[in-house]
Amino acid sequence: MLNKGISVEFRILNDKDAQEIHDRYLISDNAAYNTPPWNIIHKKLGDIKFIKDHVSKRYIFDKYWSRATDISKMSTK
Repeated sequence: MLNKGISVEFRILNDKDAQEIHDRYLISDNAAYNTPPWNIIHKKLGDIKFIKDHVSKRYIFDKYWSRATDISKMSTK
């Protein structure tokens, strides 16, 4: 994806934040979507919903993102 100019990052929420969030989101600079669980999206029918107020969703996302752990910095042991 990087060859096409697409940057992707994954982070893991801490336990407290993970208890506060249930849904899955796909968020960019100018749009946001609520998605079904990604591990079953190919097995079950589910809706991907466009979020009209992506600015407020981005603000909330940034709060949790800043506290989450980058998976590239996690130990595999």
